[in-house]
Amino acid sequence: MNSEKALERINYFLKNNPVMIFSNSCCLKSKMIKEEFDNLNIDYYSYDLDSDENGEDIKKVLANKIKNSSLPQIFVGGDLVGNYEETLKAKEDGILEEILKSLNL
Repeated sequence: MNSEKALERINYFLKNNPVMIFSNSCCLKSKMIKEEFDNLNIDYYSYDLDSDENGEDIKKVLANKIKNSSLPQIFVGGDLVGNYEETLKAKEDGILEEILKSLNL
């Protein structure tokens, strides 16, 4: 998959999923952040990059877009919240709740 197609796919995911998690299926932090959203009763879409033949290409383009290659990466309302630690901090600080409420989630 070329970079342009990968970026189109990323943008499609972000546009069509209010809470979007880019993750790896075997990553503990990816599993833990999904549990956090489950505990909040917030629907999300998770794209496991290691479960798709184009996942590595998408991961490279995503890393370039956000200037960070770590996973998971969480987006809410199309905007980057951050990785696992950054998202937990946003939750603890009440920022995540404000963002979710502003989107009626």
